[in-house]
Amino acid sequence: VETNNVFAQVIVGNENSSISKIISQLDNSDWVRSGMRFLRTPVNESADPCPFCQERTITRGLAQEIRSYFDETFDESVNLVSSLLDQYERAYQQLVPMELLRSHPLAETRLAELTQRHTALIKLASENLATIRKKKLTPSAPVSLESTGAAVENLNKIIDAINTEVANHNERLENVVSELSNLKNEFWTLMRWEYDPTISRWIRDQAARDCAIAENESEIDKCSAQIKEYRTEIANLQKSTVNVQAAVDSINVKLDELGITSFSIIRHVDSRYRIVRSKESTAEFSSLSEGEKMIISFLYFCEICKGKRSTDETIGKKIIVIDDPISSLSHIYVFNIAQLIKREFFFSDTYEQIFVLTHSLYFFYELADNHHDHRKKTQKLFRLTKNTSGSSLKKMRYEEIQNDYQSYWAIVTDRDQPPALIANCMRNIIEYFFNFVQKADFSNVIQKPELQGNRYQAFCRYISRESHSLGQNIFDFKEFDYDDFRDGLKLVFEVTGYPEHYQKMIKVFSNKTT
Repeated sequence: VETNNVFAQVIVGNENSSISKIISQLDNSDWVRSGMRFLRTPVNESADPCPFCQERTITRGLAQEIRSYFDETFDESVNLVSSLLDQYERAYQQLVPMELLRSHPLAETRLAELTQRHTALIKLASENLATIRKKKLTPSAPVSLESTGAAVENLNKIIDAINTEVANHNERLENVVSELSNLKNEFWTLMRWEYDPTISRWIRDQAARDCAIAENESEIDKCSAQIKEYRTEIANLQKSTVNVQAAVDSINVKLDELGITSFSIIRHVDSRYRIVRSKESTAEFSSLSEGEKMIISFLYFCEICKGKRSTDETIGKKIIVIDDPISSLSHIYVFNIAQLIKREFFFSDTYEQIFVLTHSLYFFYELADNHHDHRKKTQKLFRLTKNTSGSSLKKMRYEEIQNDYQSYWAIVTDRDQPPALIANCMRNIIEYFFNFVQKADFSNVIQKPELQGNRYQAFCRYISRESHSLGQNIFDFKEFDYDDFRDGLKLVFEVTGYPEHYQKMIKVFSNKTT
């Protein structure tokens, strides 16, 4: 379109027409052509108004002369210009919009240059389109079009480069395994080149370390063999030096210190022991009471901690755990057992750590060092609590240790404790306070008229039971209502004239529980 000669031509009508000379002189063929659509041929000899001057000058002959001026050759040229305009407009509309080019992922690195060249092409094509439209309107005026070939070529170069990248990218995707392999090889080649001094030095150092390790392992093997020989020799020597009788004598001495003379132990076979009673040559462990079993077991445990179970056992630092050693024992042994633990464990440097757990506050007092500075250096005190929410272990100060009566109140104020434990502690509180403190008859307290209402029947029924130390003695849990029991306990102190004591204890331990 841009190279067609029609645009440079002066498109005019038939020069043989009688009016061609005047149209040429006036140079208004385009103006005349525009008015042709208003020109009518008169039907008779009278003149019609002229579409140009509005005078009645248009005769049938003049109208024919004007039409003959725009002959077939003129129409062909004008139609050619219209056809070229249509072609150019279609080509212009088919140009790829910049938005589409900009959205391509691989166009990002060339976006500035791509935008510049695309804009130049659009501008040039727009100017040519305007020129062709002008030629169509004024065929007699020659025009020239700028070639868009260079602009198209420049834009296509960038697009071709992007398409080449797309093809390469697709090819790599089709051969992704080999491409990844090539990429890894290139990466490690680069890394090897960059870190070559460090890697070479590491290889030399590694070789030196391997040599040193081999020498050390050889030396270790020699030492291990020698240690094995020494241990065998030590075991053989220990078999002849282990003094079982010393352990027997130590246990018997401790039995005497505890005031137990009804039985003792003697050496049996090899490193074994057996029980003997004072006037019997034989006795079985099963013949001992629960308290006696506990004592002899604990004394045996003490000897095990000092010594070892077998001749080939290695002696080292030990961690000792003692769980309630006074269980099933009479209270007369509590002090002696506490002193024994102090002497055998607390005052010894043989053990790394000693853990002692107990339910007895008296035993706890005996074990806890009453000297603040020394206790701070050597002992830590903890309180282990358990309720329906689970178990918890908390640090405690020596001053926080409570007696049994205070502990009962602490449990009563915690509604998450088991119902049997709460009810049992309520009975213990009433029994302790009225029987031992106020010297009042326990049964008379429970028979107060104020406690006979239906709401407090379950409370009174349980409190009045003789055996209150066993959990199975509690009634069906459905009978237990914490608020009813707590109000029943409160009413006991109110009707007996001690509401201040109840309020004081509840306030103190409710705050601690919270």
